[in-house]
Amino acid sequence: MKKFISILFFGLIVNCLTLNAYAGNDDVRKGIEALDIAIHVDEKLNGYAIVTNYVGYKKMRFNVNKDTQVTINDKPVHLSYAQKNNGKPGTVMYNPKTNTIMRIQW
Repeated sequence: MKKFISILFFGLIVNCLTLNAYAGNDDVRKGIEALDIAIHVDEKLNGYAIVTNYVGYKKMRFNVNKDTQVTINDKPVHLSYAQKNNGKPGTVMYNPKTNTIMRIQW
């Protein structure tokens, strides 16, 4: 009986630890297929992007920073260079909790 209780208790502890590990995961991402993307950054690479969604043509504003990754034709480019692609369609991955774009793909 003691062995059964020990195994049951151990199983509950492992299950609780696993649930806590999932609850603390802050890596939340959402994506948007954008009709057009316009990036505006300063010399420190802080700024914003205006993204027009295909659904309802709604314009949304997101934060961008030095950690925002940009690819054009599957090649990584510097965020300041990416402004040359303003107005073109692409894909945006962002964190809805911080409203910050993590990746833009043109």
